[in-house]
Amino acid sequence: MHDDGSMASPAVLFAIGLLSAAALAYEILLIRLFAVVHWQHLVSTAISLALLGYGTSGTFLALFAERLKSNVVGAFVANAALFGVSAVASVATAQAIPLDPQALAWDLRQLAYLVATFLLLSIPFFAAANCIGLALWSFPRQVSKIYGIDLVGAGLGACLVPLALVWFSPEYAMASTAAGGMLAALAASLRARWRTLLVVSSCAAFGFNLWSFGVEFRPAVYKDLSRSLAVMGAEVDYDTSGNGGHVTVVHNRQVPMRLATGLSLNAQSLPPDQLGVFVDADLVGALGRFADDPQAGAYLEYVVSALPYALTEQPRVAVVGAGVGERVHQALQLGARHVTAIEPNPLLPRVACEQYAAWSGQACDPEKVTWVNQTARAIFAARHRTFDLVTIDIAADPSGIEALTSDHQLTREGMASAFSSLDEQGMLLITGPTRLPPRMSLKMLKTVRDMLSDTRLTPPSQHIAMLRGWQQFALLATKRPITEDDNTNIRDFAKARGFDLVWLPGITAQDANRFQRLRQAQYFLAARDALTASVPDHAPSGESRDIPFTAPASDDKPYPHRFTGWRSWYQTMRYGDQTQRATIDTGLQIGIVTLAAVSLIGVVLIVLPLALNCSVNNRASNRAGAMVATLLYFGVLGAAFIVIEITWIDQLQRFLGHPVYATSVVLGVFLVFAGLGSLWSSRVGSARPLRLVGLAAATIAALCAGYIAWVPDILLASGSAPFAARIAIAIAVLAPLAFAMGIPFPIGLRLLAGMRRNLVPWAWGINGCTSVIGAASVPLITMQVGFGGILSGAALCYLTLPIVGRRFIRVMHRPLDDAQ
Repeated sequence: MHDDGSMASPAVLFAIGLLSAAALAYEILLIRLFAVVHWQHLVSTAISLALLGYGTSGTFLALFAERLKSNVVGAFVANAALFGVSAVASVATAQAIPLDPQALAWDLRQLAYLVATFLLLSIPFFAAANCIGLALWSFPRQVSKIYGIDLVGAGLGACLVPLALVWFSPEYAMASTAAGGMLAALAASLRARWRTLLVVSSCAAFGFNLWSFGVEFRPAVYKDLSRSLAVMGAEVDYDTSGNGGHVTVVHNRQVPMRLATGLSLNAQSLPPDQLGVFVDADLVGALGRFADDPQAGAYLEYVVSALPYALTEQPRVAVVGAGVGERVHQALQLGARHVTAIEPNPLLPRVACEQYAAWSGQACDPEKVTWVNQTARAIFAARHRTFDLVTIDIAADPSGIEALTSDHQLTREGMASAFSSLDEQGMLLITGPTRLPPRMSLKMLKTVRDMLSDTRLTPPSQHIAMLRGWQQFALLATKRPITEDDNTNIRDFAKARGFDLVWLPGITAQDANRFQRLRQAQYFLAARDALTASVPDHAPSGESRDIPFTAPASDDKPYPHRFTGWRSWYQTMRYGDQTQRATIDTGLQIGIVTLAAVSLIGVVLIVLPLALNCSVNNRASNRAGAMVATLLYFGVLGAAFIVIEITWIDQLQRFLGHPVYATSVVLGVFLVFAGLGSLWSSRVGSARPLRLVGLAAATIAALCAGYIAWVPDILLASGSAPFAARIAIAIAVLAPLAFAMGIPFPIGLRLLAGMRRNLVPWAWGINGCTSVIGAASVPLITMQVGFGGILSGAALCYLTLPIVGRRFIRVMHRPLDDAQ
């Protein structure tokens, strides 16, 4: 490597591609780390960490690139080796930090812990970005080629992660990324002096030692698995891992497990011996010993989810989120003719019906049960089956950590898809946790109300029944109006089990709040307000009286677990005490803190090279117009690119069925085809670069408009296709967009390198810093403007690039005047 614009050797180009692949694989594996140790819901958090490292790298190179030019090879090799070591060491060290994101609202120390965790985990990305930035700065004539190889390598790394997780645990897959960094260091040092090789060999030996032992993903103390194993007598009975996560089965012979959500206090029987089943350290269900005793499932008649079976005989049932089969067994126990068990995670039915087939009994009988490993939306979209009953269960989320988690099944459109799969006498059952004041129960009631209105089943109040038990509600929506016989059966069912009526046609205030008494019949009053429109929702907040944020979610804003509005968040944080702050959705708090932290860091990193008297701050190049043009062009480009990328990761989760699949496919497609676009631009974009930027921007805007209008329907219609076919559809949809998005950056960087080369590291940093801010802001902005709105905003940003680009070229072509 030299700094005179010479050509990069094949070994260096190979090292760049290999390092980019390892860095992207590490980025996706961080999602798995967050899932096991803390939370899996903020995919943008892992991407923010990567971009934080890239932004920091740009500032570092802007400050020190001139000092490194005497030994660029050594700097490249050292940073590649740093990536290899830190990919393992950072993860091990970060887990020692006592971070508890659930305590962010009231424990200010958690802010410091969160920032420290982010900085530690961003070190590998900082090292990898230094290598790429050094290459772009050292070889200005090959900017498009280097950038293209960087993107293609990163895309291939993203595609390899799902395959690696089939064969290896996440821990060893992450440790393998360290080997990629070491190999990149060795490749780049082929022509280096022996001292560099000695340093790399030492780092490689250290990295291999770490890899041999691996790095353990240890769940935080507040995770379900940690608390379960802390109980006397608890032990791990079985564990396995794959693309569906890490599944752990826990048995306790001294303190028997008893999980029976919504069980009546009048129950005549108890659950059988149970095993706790955890995915990524979160409890997903209990595996009961049903096979040994025909009466082992008798307790299932006394839970709130048994309500619809009191109104129908031998139904064909679809169980959404079947898990390890407890609700499947309930359906069969209560007379179901056939059950379609819908579970996107293939590991759970494998555990239930292969590893513990002797426990599961009839839930794994292929004549009675069909297990389907797809999303429910895909099954319902296929319309190959009709059901008498569809059941959906919502997991408890007392801390609100899932506030920024998108869930397309609990939206109005998701409910409509389930409802449309019912026959003319069919019923939809939704069960979930209760909480005061009413939150999820009220949001689901409003969602079903709106869904029934959309399907012209009016008045909705005649098609809805709702009751609550101990910390669990059951909401029933029927295709036909609830009859007098149904009304009587529901009342008898509730009375025999001590469940309180929340809503039923003809209900009065005296009928509610009779068994599990509250000071006021809050659930009934909230239901009456929602169904009789005596207190309409205040759009867009959806807050009525003192009820938290309960507006129905839509596919455009699919955040059904969010219950803290912006106004209530601000007022609580400013005026509330510690107890009141604890009621804020933890997920929203994490998103806000993350955005604030990375924005502050990003602004500092952009301004720092200007504040210090570094290479970008000399009189020859520090002209205000050049600074503004560089900042606008690369800043807008970085934010718009990442916003579109993350938006599609979320959109494809419901299509592909798992965050790891969606993240791998989207990142892989975007990076590979953007890399191809970059390589193509180097061949055709030298004569009229701005015309090519304008053409790319117009293409991006047109494709985004078409996607907003048509792609959701296309994905929904093809949701039942085989997994390989769905991946092919996703590639076909995203490839043209990604190809066009890969063109503007290398053109701008190539122009900058040819006229103001000392600004290249700063531009690299600007792109990374604005990208990290964009990544952190996506979920917060989307919940306000929707996916269509944020995608439109990103497309408009691309349309400004030709305008900014004209000023960019005009300013850069001005002759330098050292006297200024």
